[in-house]
Amino acid sequence: MSTRSTDCIDEKAGLWSVALRKDSGWNVRTTVLRLADGTLALFSPTRGLQDQIAELGTPSFLIAPNHFHHMGVQSYLEKWPEAKVVASAGAIPRLEKKSDIESFGDLELLRKELPDHVQLLEAPGLKNGEVLLRVETEKGIAWAVSDAFFNMAEHVSGMMGFVVRVTGTSKGLRIGKTFTALAVSDKQAYGSWMRKQFDADKPSVLIPGHGEVMSENVADTIDELLRTRLSA
Repeated sequence: MSTRSTDCIDEKAGLWSVALRKDSGWNVRTTVLRLADGTLALFSPTRGLQDQIAELGTPSFLIAPNHFHHMGVQSYLEKWPEAKVVASAGAIPRLEKKSDIESFGDLELLRKELPDHVQLLEAPGLKNGEVLLRVETEKGIAWAVSDAFFNMAEHVSGMMGFVVRVTGTSKGLRIGKTFTALAVSDKQAYGSWMRKQFDADKPSVLIPGHGEVMSENVADTIDELLRTRLSA
């Protein structure tokens, strides 16, 4: 069984979170951003959440946040065929090889449509083409990520629980072993960039692709993770 939920992060900033949570405790999430023309950009479109997304509006952009996360995109194109699919230059080669989607557009297509309070950030030192969505909100800076951080509220049960425990992604805010092993190609470059971006932003909200939205002690917790997991 699964439950679905929609949470408004900041209505003025046009930022929502839509999540699917399984009884095992496994949680996947799509971040929704309203653009100036009223349409939506979906960060990491997740299968099974189309009805919840439709209640918020019509997607015009689908963002594959890295070269692993593409499985849900096709189901959104079937419902909204006019939506543009975009990804980072680093992610596109594998996405085009592994998915059935005909083509992926460059992130610049979306950047031209973003309001001034929103940025798409690409970090150096990564081989999965991970993108970070940065949004200025009334609560401070919000980061939406895909695999860079996990935040499972509880230990996941079943086979998925075994996987997340082995990979160090449960429970609490984590930088998993799968990310450092499969996504990071240059730990020093990525760690240095992340530290600089963190020091500039001190995010107060974290919206992970896997796990719960975090809005308390965010900066302190990320600071500790960066020192213990990404120090060169």
